[in-house]
Amino acid sequence: MPQSTWHENSDLKLDDALLKLHLEKERLFSKKWQRSLPFCEAIFGDRNRFNRAKRLGFGEGASIHELSFVYGNVTVGKHTWIGPFTVLDGGGGLRIGDFVSVASGVQIYTHDTVNWALSGGRMESEKAPVSIGDKCYIGAGAVILRGAKIGGQCVIGAGAVVTKSLPAHSVAVGVPARIVGHVEFDGDGRPRIVLSGKRQMLVICLACGSKNVELIERSSKRDRFRCRDCGVFFRVPHP
Repeated sequence: MPQSTWHENSDLKLDDALLKLHLEKERLFSKKWQRSLPFCEAIFGDRNRFNRAKRLGFGEGASIHELSFVYGNVTVGKHTWIGPFTVLDGGGGLRIGDFVSVASGVQIYTHDTVNWALSGGRMESEKAPVSIGDKCYIGAGAVILRGAKIGGQCVIGAGAVVTKSLPAHSVAVGVPARIVGHVEFDGDGRPRIVLSGKRQMLVICLACGSKNVELIERSSKRDRFRCRDCGVFFRVPHP
């Protein structure tokens, strides 16, 4: 038998065997969970999500989909879930905390090549670390850019583009992402998303009278601010 014919027959047998295996898996997933998955997820994904997380040195109970791309120095905490079609760029250092849900299609970048492209390769790419605190939800298709630090228990809406740091308990949406509310907890620890009203509270530094202030930390009763002009930290109760 000519070598080319032997290879063709061998490839066909392998294709048939893989197709049969995929169909068997698909029937199983359809019956048990009503799912239809691509080949690599159907064959390896369900068991391999946790094994892959272990191989990458992620925390206990963490999982990552087979269809997720991981580059560079990426640290992930315990029981964090990384969905499919995600990009974790750790070239500048990426840290994700415990119990974080990273939904499908999320992209997190710790570098960009803007200056490299605009300068025709004369300038290098720029890097800055990204950190995401514990117990955050990152919505589908969100993009987090280099240098952003997201505090604990934040909610990032689907499709948002995070370009700067966000204090803990923030709810942020849009392009670029802006804070539209915060997360509160009742006596039993059950979370509640509270959206801001149309009226925005004007915050003025009592030390120097400046309106140039930034939100540093949210809480259930009082928010903490810092004056950009004089550097004083102060708290303001909710209206």
